[in-house]
Amino acid sequence: MTERAKTEEFLAALLRSVDRDRLSRELEAVQPDRAAAPSPAKSVDGDGPLATKLLLTDLLDDDILGAPSGSPNYPLRVLFGTLSAKLTTDAGFAFAVALSALFRLPLGDDARLIYALETSSAFYVFCESCAIDGKARAAIAPLLATLLSSELGPLELVPVEGARTFDSSVHERAPGASPHAAAISRPASFLCRVRGTGAVRKRAWVVT
Repeated sequence: MTERAKTEEFLAALLRSVDRDRLSRELEAVQPDRAAAPSPAKSVDGDGPLATKLLLTDLLDDDILGAPSGSPNYPLRVLFGTLSAKLTTDAGFAFAVALSALFRLPLGDDARLIYALETSSAFYVFCESCAIDGKARAAIAPLLATLLSSELGPLELVPVEGARTFDSSVHERAPGASPHAAAISRPASFLCRVRGTGAVRKRAWVVT
């Protein structure tokens, strides 16, 4: 079994092990108004310890969780606020678990890179599920890439939001993508490269 397959199997087992009903009850307790606009992730407090862990509110600082509108980190605050509101959806839950695992599990370098890339893939699935438009996604992606890269040492993740044409040196077609089309309809993961040299370590998944 490949390292990536092992990691995906572990993540699937982690998803199955969490009590989804309990998580839903905790979120309802701290977010009774589901119709309201997403609030900052900081609003999920100690009354929901599982939600707090999944949303990283015990790890992220006020520069992100309390970022005012118009500030550089505000798109991340919007992302975590939306994730808080959508945490019990399949896409939201998977994204949150991937994020939490990346920052909390004692992973080796190779496994950590795989987790980071899978987290970026889960981000794009989450955006699609929540109808987060391309403009908002493009504002969030570089900030999320920087956050995830903080765990990768000499490597960095880079979004390929501006790419319009498939380039096999930096892109890989995502599962289900057209094998022959050249036009990129949307990214499906981040690119990984070596800091300083820019050498590509892992190509970005894209949908053609």
